Amino acid sequence: MSPESTLVAADRKVDSDRVLHALLRPLVSKRKLGQADLQGALEATFQRLLEAVGAEGVLVCLAGEGSRIHLRDVHVPRLLGAERPASPAKRSGGPGEARPASVAAGQGVTGKAVASLRPLAAAAAAVTEGDAAVGLDIEDDIASLAGFAVRSVMAAPLVLGGRAVGTLTVVNKTGGGLPSAEGFSAADLELLAEVARYAAKAVVKAADPEAELTEEELARFVARLARLEFLEIPEGWRPEPDLLAAAGEDVLRGCCLLPLSRTSARGVKVAMANPFDILARDTFRSKTGLEVEGIVVAPEGAIRKVLAGAFTSARDAAPAEDGRKGFAAGSLLPTEARYEAPVSESEQSDRVIQLANRIIEDACARGASDIHIEPFEYEVKVRYRIDGSLQEAMAFPLELSRALVSRLKIMSRSMDITENRLPQDGRIKFKEFSRTGLDIDLRVSTAPLAYGQKVVMRILDKGATSLGLEKMGFSEWNLRVYREMIQKPYGLVLHVGPTGSGKTTTLYSALSELNRPDVNIQTAEDPIEYMLPNVNQMQMNKEIELTFAAALRCFLRQDPDVILVGEIRDEETAEIAVEAALTGHIIFSTLHTNDAPGTVTRLVDMGIQPFLLSSSLLVVCAQRLMRRLCTKCKVERMPSLYETFALGLQEPERIFGPRPGGCDRCKGTGYKGRIGVHEVMTFNDELKSLISRGATAEELREAAITNGMIPLYKDAMEKVIQGIASIEEALETVRKE
Repeated sequence: MSPESTLVAADRKVDSDRVLHALLRPLVSKRKLGQADLQGALEATFQRLLEAVGAEGVLVCLAGEGSRIHLRDVHVPRLLGAERPASPAKRSGGPGEARPASVAAGQGVTGKAVASLRPLAAAAAAVTEGDAAVGLDIEDDIASLAGFAVRSVMAAPLVLGGRAVGTLTVVNKTGGGLPSAEGFSAADLELLAEVARYAAKAVVKAADPEAELTEEELARFVARLARLEFLEIPEGWRPEPDLLAAAGEDVLRGCCLLPLSRTSARGVKVAMANPFDILARDTFRSKTGLEVEGIVVAPEGAIRKVLAGAFTSARDAAPAEDGRKGFAAGSLLPTEARYEAPVSESEQSDRVIQLANRIIEDACARGASDIHIEPFEYEVKVRYRIDGSLQEAMAFPLELSRALVSRLKIMSRSMDITENRLPQDGRIKFKEFSRTGLDIDLRVSTAPLAYGQKVVMRILDKGATSLGLEKMGFSEWNLRVYREMIQKPYGLVLHVGPTGSGKTTTLYSALSELNRPDVNIQTAEDPIEYMLPNVNQMQMNKEIELTFAAALRCFLRQDPDVILVGEIRDEETAEIAVEAALTGHIIFSTLHTNDAPGTVTRLVDMGIQPFLLSSSLLVVCAQRLMRRLCTKCKVERMPSLYETFALGLQEPERIFGPRPGGCDRCKGTGYKGRIGVHEVMTFNDELKSLISRGATAEELREAAITNGMIPLYKDAMEKVIQGIASIEEALETVRKE
């Protein structure tokens, strides 16, 4: 598949998720859903469907008595400025005569879709039925009655129990909001068919309030919502005896969890009716020592039936009570729970305490750097930033949001649990709240959003501070030059790059090399991320005017050898740092610029005199972080002509890339870990002269490259040639100057 096809497929997948989630979230929340809520869910689904395929309206049709298909409802998005047509029942064919809004099965696109149980699309005289084109008049009686001048139409059958109960019919393809002469694409038809497959029950329920979801329908909806496979358990199937023995009857019944097969020595694949119940997985793990490494969704009744038959000691098939507070059946993602609603859970409840600890422990086990806990309309999502990319990890009901946030605030000790309207910051020492012995700190930030408070926690890995500079990804040349510079007795060492580019970790590694009993190191940080042995660290506090500038003035009276300033944010801090560098101290700091030469012009723009800057600068290191290719599953391939040119090669040479689907080591991503990309700029007499004359960043760049500087782009491409990173990752991370 070409990159363009892959992107199109990914976009269509996003459209499909967005459309179906509007429908499925309310449906799986409560089996007895109110008609107003159901109608609202259908309206939102149709609105998103029309946006995704670019069309004017959706017609909902139901099969009636005999062979007629009746128009039940018409949805026209407000954004098109169209008025909603009158109800079909109010339409009349003439004075005193009611005109039935219906069409015969097998007639037109809608009737053909019902008769064939296949989706159809047509524009003018061309009809799409799979890959075949057949002649079919697109003028559909139902579309005409709905008040549309039909130019194009597609219809997908609503199928329940193997028969069509109606159709979803979409009319009039648009382009940029205007009528389009082109018909619907195969991708449009595929999306409509998927929506119709899941909307059939909702449409029937809207017409018949007594209709309820069966357990199998609920399980299929949950599987699609969770993006998991649905499992239809064969009659008479039994699990492996050793898995049953390892878990035990009480645990499996209490968690409503069915072990299917082993995936590794300590991992199993399981079937669950509620994959969102992370506490069930926790209970299973703690009781058995096994990890849930794969999940499929099956109806609750089918799971309990298998368990009842598998355990000869089972007295009956009723669920066992284990005292664990799980999510009630039929209330996976409660629609009635809003952030303003009363909270049924306390921040001190076992359920909430286990949830908070589980999220943090799971993130650490996966190697995450950040945890995002995000409240939305129907649920709270948890995402981890792993190797620089956010990945969805779990979801749970919105009703737990307020209690969970309060619990995390209590763990941070310095945050106010009664303040929900303002952002707050804090810090968690996790070993005080966990029996696992996990010794990590977390920097916590909360922000009030529409449906509650979002929490972001940065995991501060204390092991990162002990990494040597050779582990930072420096090339051999860059590492030799950088080490030589930081051993100088005085000068200004700057690390530049965007947030999350590894500046702080590299700075701490540099300080570790300089950290000796005969060296006085003092740091001013906001916040202090890692506690370093034998280093004097000061936390900034703007409320009492303890700023970087104030800290620098203080340090200069404390007999320092090495000073680290967390960030140069203003002219005052920059001036004091330059003066300190000129008076016999080595100063480390960071700055938010894109490259090393641009750092010089940025400092001049802040008000630093060029002649002072040229005398004080020792080295500027610009850096980025790229994802490493997984060493277990990376694959060789030949680069394209464009990639060959980007790599600076005369002829194509084999390079490495991620294997589609990855492996168990990289969790299917193709990447494992990250590596730094660097641009180390030192200053000879020519560069100092250019700075004093006020040279531009471009002039400084040319002179620095002549002086031996390896640009970020070249360093990244060198790591691609070495097989450390993929060219796709390199091109996303850095740009060619």
